[in-house]
Amino acid sequence: MEPLVLLDVGASGGVHSMWDVFGERLSAYGFDPILEEVNRLNDMPHLGQRRFFAGIVGGPEGQTTPISNETYRMWGSLSSNAATAESGVSMDEVFNNYKKPTYVHDRTTLDAFCATHDVAGVDFVKIDVDGSDFDVLRGAAGIMADSRTLERFLADPIHSGIPKSLHV
Repeated sequence: MEPLVLLDVGASGGVHSMWDVFGERLSAYGFDPILEEVNRLNDMPHLGQRRFFAGIVGGPEGQTTPISNETYRMWGSLSSNAATAESGVSMDEVFNNYKKPTYVHDRTTLDAFCATHDVAGVDFVKIDVDGSDFDVLRGAAGIMADSRTLERFLADPIHSGIPKSLHV
């Protein structure tokens, strides 16, 4: 039986447990710019095949919104509680044992990643990158054109991060 392939862009915290329904058939590739989080996730035992990569997934060269460390911290300011906000500690630091995280600025697109790593037949794409979601989609034109891709998800952090189906 063929694996079901998930590309999870913005995988901080790991692949959501809702994907466990696919068991050992799931082959997931997760992306996050925080090196310590990627290392932590790769060191954890997982159901199915899961690998995590540090870096920024975006749009094609010249079409990507510039990203700075401030952009990464935006999520923390939107979702942090009052105590965290008053302390000046970002949510990234909370998730990194209160240490400053190491951001990896290497860039790729989903199309380039899949070509480089021989990933074919993507079934699901989940994107939760706090404002650069459409840049990621622009870099996934080949994947989105593939009739096999069953579903795309964009997580909306303003609405509690609940995934909403996006049909492109």
